[in-house]
Amino acid sequence: MPKVTKQKNGRYQRSVVVGKDEKGKPIRKFFTGRTIKEVDEQVEEYKRSQSANATEPAKPESDLTFAQMGAIWLVEYKRAVSVTCRKRYEVNLRTHLNPDLGNILLRDLKPLRIKKIINDLAEKGYAEKTIMEIKQAAVQVLDAAVENDYLHRNVFTKAKVPKTGRTERRPIREQEKKLILEHYSGHRMGVPVLLLLYTGLRKGELLAAEWRDLDLDAALLTVNKAAWFETIEWASRFRRRTRASVPFLFPLSSCRFSARRRQRANSSAPRPKASA
Repeated sequence: MPKVTKQKNGRYQRSVVVGKDEKGKPIRKFFTGRTIKEVDEQVEEYKRSQSANATEPAKPESDLTFAQMGAIWLVEYKRAVSVTCRKRYEVNLRTHLNPDLGNILLRDLKPLRIKKIINDLAEKGYAEKTIMEIKQAAVQVLDAAVENDYLHRNVFTKAKVPKTGRTERRPIREQEKKLILEHYSGHRMGVPVLLLLYTGLRKGELLAAEWRDLDLDAALLTVNKAAWFETIEWASRFRRRTRASVPFLFPLSSCRFSARRRQRANSSAPRPKASA
């Protein structure tokens, strides 16, 4: 039986050769456990299962593509994550990974595939943290494939993310602020733009805001939900477990009376009679 090794985290690991790649190099499957006995039991169980299934035809699941495995991973492994986190995983798969990897069979994936995606993102100016999140999504998809015996090993694990340097966000300039204050009055997007300027809301938080969240007398805006667009015509809202009251300053306070009048006018306006 192969030699057992002790890892830095205190767990034990043993490998078993399960085949050879196209270059003749051995392909190994790794087993880890808290004790040597636990590892040996895993190895023996694996060998028994392989012997029992030796005469069975290959499973059709072995022909899964990366996109299909990604969809399974998202549903079965990310069911309990927050809505925001799940949405980020969906975007990373759909936008950055599936265009290049989606139609490739799991068994045909190579480390060069993810390395090319990483390098392209770095050249486009993506932040190091963003690239790392995209890479980790790909790694976790293949981890799920390995766990379910669709793959022998994860070929994406060792891919390195280059250091791109921290990108500083540019604050709004005084000239731009002055331009907004000169032209917001009377514009249909005037109040929303001022809310963004003076409260620091995210776009999703602004899109989900309702009149009942705005306390004009106390000059407070309650932020307890956000929104995103699934299509150009429909937005989905979700409520957060926490809520925050954000104060707004001048000139938002100068809009309060016109906003209140407009709100009262809308609520007290007679409804049009139905035509015969």
